Amino acid sequence: MKKICLAFIVLVSCVFASDELNIDNLFKKQIGLRSITSLSLLSTGNAYSYCLYPNIGVNGDLNVWNDTKQLYLNQTFIYTITPKFDILISGGGNYSRQEYNNIISGAFTSKNTLNFDSLWLGFIYTADSIADFIPQLKFQTAIIQREKTVM
Repeated sequence: MKKICLAFIVLVSCVFASDELNIDNLFKKQIGLRSITSLSLLSTGNAYSYCLYPNIGVNGDLNVWNDTKQLYLNQTFIYTITPKFDILISGGGNYSRQEYNNIISGAFTSKNTLNFDSLWLGFIYTADSIADFIPQLKFQTAIIQREKTVM
């Protein structure tokens, strides 16, 4: 029985095996497709309405705000074309819920929104190293950038 358990543990550890995580692996040049995921949660818990993207803002109006919650997801994909040139695409969106009481009717109301906010394209150029310093030039431009202006 012990041999079966040991064989199972070894088999499972081989299935989930990966490169060793150390300082050298973190800073070595990676080839192929890489991704970076960013997930942000904002909850006010007070009487002001906040927004996290594209700029942090505070709003007030004729409603008594109870709480504002916003979940923002940004995903970036980087693909290596050559050892010195990478292309990238990045997109982001959010889900927000605003809870408030209408000042006229006194009724509790919530407003839910789901938005696609941005799509960016760009490239990263890696120059030759200068001693231990490796200069990189990154250029990104927005294909889609949603912004809301309140007057």
